[in-house]
Formats: sequence, C-alpha cells, structure tokens
Amino acid sequence: MTAFAQQWQSAFIATVQQPGYAQPLKQAACREALSAWTSHLTTAVVAACNEIGWQASAKNCPIPAIPVKTNEFLSLDVTAFEPSARQWPLPIAIMELENQGGRVPYSLWKVLCVKAQLRVVFGYSRTTEERASIVKTLQSTVLPDSRFAHF
Repeated sequence: MTAFAQQWQSAFIATVQQPGYAQPLKQAACREALSAWTSHLTTAVVAACNEIGWQASAKNCPIPAIPVKTNEFLSLDVTAFEPSARQWPLPIAIMELENQGGRVPYSLWKVLCVKAQLRVVFGYSRTTEERASIVKTLQSTVLPDSRFAHF
C-alpha cells in the first residue's frame, strides 16, 4: 500500500472509531439496515477525507468544486478533491459503498475505470463466508486481468 493510501486509511480508521460514527454504523450493520449502513459509512468516509484536507462530495454532501448540480460526481458515491481554484479539478480519490454483495463487482469495475490516486470499494457482508465469496468473485471476474495484478 502506498503512503498516500495509508494516510487516508489511517484517517478513516481514526474517524470510524469515534463513537459518533462507530455506534450508528454498528447498529445499522447489526440490524441489517443497509440503507442506514450506507448513509453512516458515507458520512464517515467524507469526514475522513475532510480530516486530511480533501474536499469530498457525496449524497447530501455537496461541494462547490465542480459547477454541476449533483453530489455524486460520475455516479460515484464519494469523490474527493484536493483544494483547488480550478473549476474542474480531477478527483484525487473515489469511493464506492455497496450494500448488496452482487453489486460489488460492478462497483469495483466502476472505480477501476476512473483515474484517481486512490480507489476504494466498501462492501457489506453478513458473514465471513459471504465476504470470502465476494473476494473470490472479484478475483475471478474483475481482477484476472494482469493490469490489476497489484490489487
């Protein structure tokens, strides 16, 4: 993992461990309230981006970086930008949050199609076996291409 990715990961872990983020996220996961899980995780992801100085756009979290009336740029759940005076900055990081296991391959494929220094996919799973199955599916469908061997 690059230092760049480690910086964001550290900020995310520190953010998601704060009670204001951890408790609602855990409650939603335990209740299998998947829309709430996605909403709480989105809030934590945006907060982690903001913590390291990025501007992050997501549903219910607009930013003025791009003059288009949408919060999910390119239909991505979270798009982060370095602060810039440019009207059309390129994203520095993109994230997809998927609460349906069958859609995780699409989410991974989608983030791989967009150039950004950091591309992250979060996927909800109920069990260790379900998580292993999702990873196996990703390895056999989205990632067998040698261009992605570093994942």
